[in-house]
Amino acid sequence: MNRISFKENDISLIPAVELLTNLGYEYIPPEEAIKMRGGKYSNVLLEDVLRQQLRKINSIRIGNKKERFSDQNIENGVAAMRNIPMDGGYISGNEVVYNMLTLGKAFEQSVDGDKKTFTMRYIDWANPENNVFHVTKEFSVTRAASSDTYRPDIVLFVNGIPLVVIECKRPDIKGAEEQAISQHLRNQQEDGIRALYVYSSLLLAVGNSFGSYATTGSAIKFWCKWNEMFINADGKAEYQQRLHQIVNQQGGEERIPTPQDEYIYNLCRPERLLELIFHFTIYDAGVKKLARYQQYFTVNETVERVRYIEGGKRNGGVVWHTQGSGKSLTMVMLAQKIATVVQNPRIVLVTDRTDLDSQITKTFRKCGKEVVNATTGNKLVELLENSNNLIITTVINKFATAIKKIKQPLASPDIFVLIDEAHRSQYKDMAAQMNLVLPNACKIAFTGTPLMRKDKNTARTFGGIIK
Repeated sequence: MNRISFKENDISLIPAVELLTNLGYEYIPPEEAIKMRGGKYSNVLLEDVLRQQLRKINSIRIGNKKERFSDQNIENGVAAMRNIPMDGGYISGNEVVYNMLTLGKAFEQSVDGDKKTFTMRYIDWANPENNVFHVTKEFSVTRAASSDTYRPDIVLFVNGIPLVVIECKRPDIKGAEEQAISQHLRNQQEDGIRALYVYSSLLLAVGNSFGSYATTGSAIKFWCKWNEMFINADGKAEYQQRLHQIVNQQGGEERIPTPQDEYIYNLCRPERLLELIFHFTIYDAGVKKLARYQQYFTVNETVERVRYIEGGKRNGGVVWHTQGSGKSLTMVMLAQKIATVVQNPRIVLVTDRTDLDSQITKTFRKCGKEVVNATTGNKLVELLENSNNLIITTVINKFATAIKKIKQPLASPDIFVLIDEAHRSQYKDMAAQMNLVLPNACKIAFTGTPLMRKDKNTARTFGGIIK
């Protein structure tokens, strides 16, 4: 009779690596990984992989002509990712990395004798299959100002850049989950391995019977649980069947998926990982934040709901949030994702009080979003008529002036109105004035207390509850 093994390698780490390879990650043994790092534990990039991918996913287009970045600029791209400034702290450096990943990096290059600036991408977000994904284990990294190393259990790379760090624990350890989280926190101390975490976007603490996730710099109280959400029972059954197939993809003795498997599948499969990084990561006044599962599914369901135009309008709805659920950040994430699925949308955030208007304006600005506050009705008309890419914030009473000043109603279905505390403001004259100014706008209401009366029914007013 085989004895049950309680080694971390046997019960947690190895199954995690096997699942990741089933999900499309190419496994690199630790001894090969250190060779790919130039034999230096202080190096954390797989530079040859990055170099190859920069050549593959980038090109310069001028008219019908297509050229490649020069070898020198490819090296410049690698060097820029290698030499991340951390003078302002590693979270500041992490934001530099994030901006390079999501916005690219500009380099000058001469094409036909004409020197211009072109943007180099580090990840192909639109086509996940164009990127390469690697996994390695026992990834030793030199500590700051020391010859010692710390060794995270698993590191995941996208195009040679270490974006995910995972700590695994065996199930017989008391407080195993807390220990895994504690190791992440220790690793991010000044005397730790910030040279690795400056690149990270997702952190996991997993074991056979548990899982938690966070992002770079998250304090222990902000480590979260993830629950996959489904529209109906059929969706849940399909998910469970798919996970079971992937877990047992390599054959051998069949096993039932564990909570660890669920966390890795839900958060680390390539398409989901890229989506979480690109659409659901924000920096709020220097604090990095990753969406909770409720925010993720609410935003995605809302975007699917508003994606299509029917009868000249898009379907709106109500987001029913609870206190402390991160409503303002949900609105930021929703506005951000709408801007990627609708060409040149105009997004208007409406509140019913000046203090709320100021608060949500500040939230968007802290999160690095371009936003203009329409403090008067005239300013609101000017922004609605002339601005395509700005996010506009305003108080609903400004529409009283707007309806007098506007030349003709703005009938575009590509205007999105996100309404805060909608149960208070959407049943009287001011709401009617807003609807006259923006007759075909897609209206998405946020409220913690939707009204259910016959004369004031929030769900009926906006087209049903979304989440």
